[in-house]
Amino acid sequence: MSIYADTDFFLAIAKKEDWLKTNAQKLHNEHKGNIVTSVPTIVEASLIAKKKGIDDIENFIGSIFQIASVEGMSAEEGVEAAHLIQDENVNVFDAFHAVLSRGRPILSSEHIYDKLGKKRVRLE
Repeated sequence: MSIYADTDFFLAIAKKEDWLKTNAQKLHNEHKGNIVTSVPTIVEASLIAKKKGIDDIENFIGSIFQIASVEGMSAEEGVEAAHLIQDENVNVFDAFHAVLSRGRPILSSEHIYDKLGKKRVRLE
């Protein structure tokens, strides 16, 4: 049976010190191969990483995909969004919109999509 993990679980594993780390690691070992999560977890983890100044957001997001199956997003998409956040200075939500548009035109007033080479249908 699979088990759903929220962001706290992944943060506890990733942090060097966390009061939940021991239990998170124990549960990870118990449920290895049966852990699932979703796009909101990846978005929340990205927001926290950006806010906390985590240097390697791509690695952090990639590690979540190694631990869990992420419903609604591939590992490549998660890492691509993390790259946009980390290296292209795109805000978290726009990065996920850019990636999850999956090549379709984006209906938006955000000019960042133009800079990223995404086809945009201008809202303005």
